[in-house]
Amino acid sequence: AFSKADGKIRILDLGANVGLFLKRVLHIRRSEFPQIAVEIICVEGAPETFAILQCETPTLLPSESVELLHGLAGKRSGHAFLTRNAFHAMTKLARNNGNEGIRVEFVDLSKATQHWENIDLLKCDIEGAEQMVFENYGDLLLKVEIGVCEFHLYCTDRTSCLRIAKDKGLTAQQTIYANQHVS
Repeated sequence: AFSKADGKIRILDLGANVGLFLKRVLHIRRSEFPQIAVEIICVEGAPETFAILQCETPTLLPSESVELLHGLAGKRSGHAFLTRNAFHAMTKLARNNGNEGIRVEFVDLSKATQHWENIDLLKCDIEGAEQMVFENYGDLLLKVEIGVCEFHLYCTDRTSCLRIAKDKGLTAQQTIYANQHVS
């Protein structure tokens, strides 16, 4: 994505967790592409994890912009309940629309990115809610140049998501890793 950028890169990080992807992006930018400005929107739903993300976000340079949004990715509005896991990266939506866990509002991703003409890189690692993003955000997918998504196969129809992605112009698809749980 950086090598294709023309002066600025825009990245949407769904499932930002504690900010490791954010830190890696900023490291690559600073060490290999200092001439490229970067705008990143990080979305994280788990309140405790979001608090860590806020604390762990590095000091930014003038050509770096990071917006941290607390909320869930998937639907344009409403809320869902998160079930916590001792390993914070495995926090996920309650199954069967249950109301056990932590109530968290959804973030309207189209509204959050409305000032962006394109999204150079979409990173989607939202522990089973990825199909909701694909089904509810066709307008957003039309703006994406490169997308990387972890599909949780216990609750996501990967084939359906890839068909939607292809219909929205994301045609060069590759599976980087797959097992019986994730792809």
